[in-house]
Amino acid sequence: MTEVPLSELTYMEKPKTVESILKRDFSEDFVQKMRNRIATSHFKYGWAKETFPDKGHALGTCMLEILSYYETGNLEYLVDAANYCLLEFKNPSLPYAHFEATDSHKSPGMVKRVIKPWEIPRKI
Repeated sequence: MTEVPLSELTYMEKPKTVESILKRDFSEDFVQKMRNRIATSHFKYGWAKETFPDKGHALGTCMLEILSYYETGNLEYLVDAANYCLLEFKNPSLPYAHFEATDSHKSPGMVKRVIKPWEIPRKI
């Protein structure tokens, strides 16, 4: 078998490292923006644990942030939505909240086109 030079391989064929995957598909800038907003919010509102889930609903607010992104295209709303997901993760509002690593067969799937918020199927 003849060895093909690495330079002639397509991206999908090239060996991958976690570092190379994260360099291409992850955003440290996004995470830093999340950190900045969490810190700023602390100085405005105090400890998140004292607000969520009893005084504020992180999951509902996350949905509002995503709707705002749909309406405006402002990426800041996605950073804010991610923070509300993080707050829900740390301070769950659902009594049955848990973390269970699942395979793709339990995934709700990936949407292949832009959908409007009212097109999202409701399971609850």
